[in-house]
Amino acid sequence: MPNSVPIVFAAPPLGQAAAHVAWLMEHAAESTMLTDADGRIAYVNPAF
Repeated sequence: MPNSVPIVFAAPPLGQAAAHVAWLMEHAAESTMLTDADGRIAYVNPAF
């Protein structure tokens, strides 16, 4: 993906903030992809 910027962060404990981020990713108009530490795709949102 030519205009993508990888963002790496440690997963916070599940809670209200994590649920909000999950909702935002699920409903984003832009494609969103999460990968594990080895670079394997773990999730893509419906816009992908």
